[in-house]
Amino acid sequence: MESINVAVRQHETGLGAGEWTLPISDKENVDLKILSETVYRFFDLFNAEWFSSQLPAPLVTFKPTGRGTLGHFRPGRNEIGAKLEVNINTAHLNRPLLLIITTVLHEMIHLAQYASPDLHGRDSYRSNYHNAKFREKAAALGVPSSGWGVTTGVGDTFKTF
Repeated sequence: MESINVAVRQHETGLGAGEWTLPISDKENVDLKILSETVYRFFDLFNAEWFSSQLPAPLVTFKPTGRGTLGHFRPGRNEIGAKLEVNINTAHLNRPLLLIITTVLHEMIHLAQYASPDLHGRDSYRSNYHNAKFREKAAALGVPSSGWGVTTGVGDTFKTF
């Protein structure tokens, strides 16, 4: 794992409870330390279970993006210099944790296609983003996706895991 990713992960998960919160409604805040720990833990579990621990660990971020976007995978250096980023859109942190975690898995499939295009079916990063191989892998893991990238449900494979 890249050293900046390690440092940020250690910082985020090492904060005290309540030190890093974000309002998600007039009455409720989300503790981003707890959410960060949870997202990283599921990343590690999914990576071991479904990707043979071969995916490079990205930096996980929580930033606002377009309202219709639940998250995104970004290769290359981000604004702090970290390579490989999975972002969870803060506009959707009020969703159930199950749905946030499905977004993480969806973005991991993009990461897999980027990291191993021959294995996971992608000619280049920009070509055919939610191609048939992506949709096939997503369905097999229980997070089926449309060609537009919309997760269309939660399947048995994911629920069983």
